[in-house]
Amino acid sequence: GFLYATGLGVNASQPKALVHYTFAALSNDPWAQMALGYRHFSGVTLVSDCENALNYYRSVANKGK
Repeated sequence: GFLYATGLGVNASQPKALVHYTFAALSNDPWAQMALGYRHFSGVTLVSDCENALNYYRSVANKGK
């Protein structure tokens, strides 16, 4: 997801980045969950949604217990 989001080594594509982040987050990858939390909070390629952002951030925070 990061490579598509930034264009490092590939053509930048926010929709492809979102797909990769989503699949990684569904597999419980904390970095992808943080990225999706940020995207939901800031409205990057998504409509800003604080509740969804909080869910992703909370999921990552609960892993630190």
